[in-house]
Amino acid sequence: MFKYLPTILKYACPLLVAVLPCLIAIGILSPWSVAQTALGPSATRDALLIGWSYNYRASGAITHERREQTYAVLPTLKTITVIQEDGNVRIEEKSNGLLAALVGYACVLFGVWWFWFRKTPTKTTK
Repeated sequence: MFKYLPTILKYACPLLVAVLPCLIAIGILSPWSVAQTALGPSATRDALLIGWSYNYRASGAITHERREQTYAVLPTLKTITVIQEDGNVRIEEKSNGLLAALVGYACVLFGVWWFWFRKTPTKTTK
């Protein structure tokens, strides 16, 4: 079952490392108006986009749409998730969310080092 896991991780880790700067750039260059309104003017200035999710389901005439973006509010460790679900907007705050995100990013960076830069011992035969 886990036969291909190292290969998947080898190529997924660099992609995940590249995702965070891209998300931050998207958040700066193309801000989401719903999040700007929900965060307010002071938090919008100090917030960096670090997570994004979109889900759409339709069954006949019934549709369900959920969009969420997670922002790290600097210089605190707080993250704010703005969720728009079927037109209703709500906010979720996590007091140490940035710390958890940084730990996850550090694990991905470790994976990049492990698979791409670590020196593996050479096998010698006698």
